Amino acid sequence: FVVAVVETGRSRELSVAIPKDLAHLVSFKGSVVFNGVSLTVARKRNTVVTVALIPYTLAHTNLGIARVGDAVNIETDMLARYLVAAQKNGARVTHNAEKRIRPKKKRR
Repeated sequence: FVVAVVETGRSRELSVAIPKDLAHLVSFKGSVVFNGVSLTVARKRNTVVTVALIPYTLAHTNLGIARVGDAVNIETDMLARYLVAAQKNGARVTHNAEKRIRPKKKRR
């Protein structure tokens, strides 16, 4: 449900409380879908996700009329769901992979 709506000039920030079981599937600058509209996460704090709504989105979607307390349909990023499923099946994720280049050994 919507927990905050903040006007920011011609745009608006919409903050939505998401269920705990979905929170790990949403990340900063990742994707989230509210009421069928794919959006980029501007901020995330625990289970509250904030997105920025530009004038076009406000005018052409139902998010333009969203108010505090309104229910919101939430869908998480498909890639995040695949990643979690892969990890549950034993796949490993390596962070900050680095290519190491070793100098060639000199021949004698």
